[in-house]
Amino acid sequence: MKIQYKNGNTLSYAEYGEKSGYPLLVQHGLIASISDSHLFDSLIKAGIRVISVARPGYGESSPYPMSQMAEWGEIVSVLAAE
Repeated sequence: MKIQYKNGNTLSYAEYGEKSGYPLLVQHGLIASISDSHLFDSLIKAGIRVISVARPGYGESSPYPMSQMAEWGEIVSVLAAE
């Protein structure tokens, strides 16, 4: 799935678990991808709604050069507001 943020850029993400579960945002790491749902099996079984986000420039997320780390919060807030 994708959502738009600043200047028409897109943020790619995947959701796992029950829609009504407690939402947990997860930023993928260097050795994983947002499609590696098996990494979240224990969270999903516990009723958590896992929302795995691909950082800008990874996967299908638009490249976006952040000038400071605080921008990551601004970007993810668009997804959190959904």
